[in-house]
Amino acid sequence: MSYDNFWTDKDQVYKIHVRGTFNKGDHYDSEAIYLLYAPTMYHEFEEVIAATNLFYFRAGEELFKVGEHSYPEKTIVADSLYIRTMGIPMISGDPEALKVAENIYVSEASATKAFGTLDVVGQKVVKDEQVLTIAGVMKDIPENSHLKYDVIMSLKNQIGDWNPGWDQTDAFNGYIKVAPGTNIEALEAKIPEMMRRHYDVDAEIAKGVVKTFYLKPVTSLHSGTPQVRQMALILSVLAFSLLFAAALNYVLISISSMAARAKVVGIHKCNGATGRNVIRMFIRESGVLLVISLLLAVLLIYVFRGPIEVLIKNPLSAIFSRDNFWVISCVVGILFVLTRYIPAWIFAAVPVTHIFRSYADNKKGWKRILLFIQFSGVSFMVTFLAIIYFQYQMVLNQNIGYSMDNLVFSSGLYTIFQEQMETVKTEFFHLPEISNISQSHLPHRFLSGNSVTHAETGEALFTGRAMYADKHTLETLGLRLLYGRNLSDHSFTNNEVLINETCARMLNVEDPVGYTFLFWAEGRKHTVVGVVEDFQYQSLFEEIPPVILVPEYLPVIVAKLNVPVTPLLMEKLNDLLRKHTNNEQSEFFVLQDEYELRYYDTKLFRNSVIISSVIMLIITLLGLIGFVQDEVGRRQKEIAIRKVNGAEAFNILILLSRDVAFIAVPAVILGLIFSYFVGTEWLQQFMVKIPLGIVLFGLSCLSVLTILQVCVVMRSWKVAMENPVLSLKSE
Repeated sequence: MSYDNFWTDKDQVYKIHVRGTFNKGDHYDSEAIYLLYAPTMYHEFEEVIAATNLFYFRAGEELFKVGEHSYPEKTIVADSLYIRTMGIPMISGDPEALKVAENIYVSEASATKAFGTLDVVGQKVVKDEQVLTIAGVMKDIPENSHLKYDVIMSLKNQIGDWNPGWDQTDAFNGYIKVAPGTNIEALEAKIPEMMRRHYDVDAEIAKGVVKTFYLKPVTSLHSGTPQVRQMALILSVLAFSLLFAAALNYVLISISSMAARAKVVGIHKCNGATGRNVIRMFIRESGVLLVISLLLAVLLIYVFRGPIEVLIKNPLSAIFSRDNFWVISCVVGILFVLTRYIPAWIFAAVPVTHIFRSYADNKKGWKRILLFIQFSGVSFMVTFLAIIYFQYQMVLNQNIGYSMDNLVFSSGLYTIFQEQMETVKTEFFHLPEISNISQSHLPHRFLSGNSVTHAETGEALFTGRAMYADKHTLETLGLRLLYGRNLSDHSFTNNEVLINETCARMLNVEDPVGYTFLFWAEGRKHTVVGVVEDFQYQSLFEEIPPVILVPEYLPVIVAKLNVPVTPLLMEKLNDLLRKHTNNEQSEFFVLQDEYELRYYDTKLFRNSVIISSVIMLIITLLGLIGFVQDEVGRRQKEIAIRKVNGAEAFNILILLSRDVAFIAVPAVILGLIFSYFVGTEWLQQFMVKIPLGIVLFGLSCLSVLTILQVCVVMRSWKVAMENPVLSLKSE
């Protein structure tokens, strides 16, 4: 929730977003905008004191080389005003040096890794056989940033002096910095007039396209998203449940020990202790336990540092920072207050006369309420875990409309031309392990979009996603052709395309085969030759959009293997790829692995809930054991008399189990209801969801009740089997 709070003048920095609507109701909301908007706002609006563009399609890990040493770095591509706009502190160098295409900036960490010093201005590095000059060193970007990088390359290096215009190629991210006190709504209201000054907006509206640009505070880009807010809320509920259950459990066990400790308190009072003295005694005891607990927690966090950092996707230093210390202090303080006063107050109220006789606390209300809360908590945890587990299994095994089995794809081939690519593909075709090969986009990756326009009227119909493909794409990916025909060798010159079912429905024509429309380039007509079955786009978090399979050159190899993927086979494929492309960055990846990365956050969340559920169950069982032990001690003579009058051990177990069941059944049902609402909220992020039916909740309920009753039976078995004479002989 503290993402992006570190930027200099963070409250003045905004990102430009765009909403678009079309005649047929299609709409989108995107951070990808056009090149000219940010710089034009800087030049024409006095409120905008700086603006910058980032290249949307080049943000990720790049391979750099110093001498013979190669190393990867997270890289973004930005223009020369990026440093001034975002307020990045520079250690050395010119903050506007990115005006030169060959200049780059590196972070402190990157400079130290590559050269062992921060004095690197003027040093050379190599990327894709291009020599680049380090023109500045900047402060490291904190982990809690929506932009994570260690190298900034010049935008000129990627696009040169290319100017795609005002309404073409939405391939950039635009940021602006406004003057203090700027009215953002008033500034947004000026954007439409700026657009009208530079291109024919009315003509675009006449075609059915309406674009609205708005500004989003940089501090809300991460923490303001629905997914992050939802995850923070759910994790907070889990954390509160664990902390509250642990505190209640301590109180419950303390109260359950009343009979055993009443005489000790009575002796203290006989020797002159007041109620206040008794309270202080138990407060000191709670304080000692809390200190021991904190030391153990520190030890556990240190021992399991690796798994914890994987789970939270951040180093521990980012969590246990000076800025966050107040959170830990508040949690510890609240726990201390909660766990010290309730037991201390109850024990201080024990009468002195109880030193002379056995003390059996019959006030079960405390214990029943605490147990009820714990039973509800464990029921919620277990059921919510079941929802997450089955949803995660479903997204990994869902029919997504294409096959990922033994499918690999390449990267690092952007310097390869089509003639050389044909040679490379021929070499791979000769391998016995490869059954098919194509050059195409992959459905799990982001596909660029453009408007589908009526060929005769020029009316914008909707936004379609462009998926580059060839005649081998369907067979390689396992896509199903519903009707029409496949692409051919002549599809590129004839402007022939395939479309998915969603696109066919949105065209709203009786037979889309043979239908022509404008797409991708103004004035270029495309003819539909076939319709393929819908396949999942990106992940199950996304709706299936209209997709157009366009025969265009793409420097990517997608290979279907007829044998299982093994590390040895991947090494063989990579060696061959690097040999024929003469590029050390060329590499094959396994599609199944990349697809599962889409659900990495879901997997981590599942693991968090598993850990929480196990801890919650242990806490609850400890509290239940304390309750049963106290009940057995309090009712020991009653149980003995029942046995003397003919009760069997089974009857005694039923008696004790029934008492717990009266608490457990309504508590478990309450936990199920709570898990239903939280589970429903969590599932909203998925387009395809598991059904929350009676079977899932019934099995969860049965599982929790069974565990609780087994615990009761195991703890009360001894007294149920005990000779009643042993309990009555003291009377």
